[in-house]
Amino acid sequence: REAGKPQGRRQSPELDCVRGWLSENTIAAAEQRAVALDIGADRVLISGSVLDEGIYLRLLSDSLGIAFEPLDDVPRSACPADDERLIEAPAAGLLPLTVDGDLKLVVAPKGLSVRRMIHLVRSRPELAKSFRLTTAARLQAFVTRHAETAIGDRATAHLAKTYPEMSAAPPRWRIKPVPALAMCAAAIAAAV
Repeated sequence: REAGKPQGRRQSPELDCVRGWLSENTIAAAEQRAVALDIGADRVLISGSVLDEGIYLRLLSDSLGIAFEPLDDVPRSACPADDERLIEAPAAGLLPLTVDGDLKLVVAPKGLSVRRMIHLVRSRPELAKSFRLTTAARLQAFVTRHAETAIGDRATAHLAKTYPEMSAAPPRWRIKPVPALAMCAAAIAAAV
């Protein structure tokens, strides 16, 4: 920073928690790439293997006062979502979880979600206790562990039910009564 030049708002507040850990050149390059891709600079560093997602989210959680949720020993009963909603949690990056009797929203950040969360928590600090952070891999492992049967059912039956013409499943024969009766009558007439 040049002397006498005001600092102003940082381009990527999602990197504030790692500014002492990474070089200014690395941060500047991540910020430029994030603008070009319209994603958070954290996602640039994580997807580029410059920064481990778990380490980043632990640093972020410490800086915001939001707990990190590893999801390792969390029972299925702690998640109030049904299996169909649970299966969709990794795509959404959101998982409702009951912790000590309170409903929390576990977030596996993607896109610009960290930036939005930072803005929300800084403007309303009391909301920090409503969230938990986790990695996308940990969220997927939780879902896989607790919804294995539902995932299998969806994989094998959902396409056949929703788009049968696109499925390799055997077709469901539906006998229509009028043509069936006409065929029976024709068969009887031919036999007579």
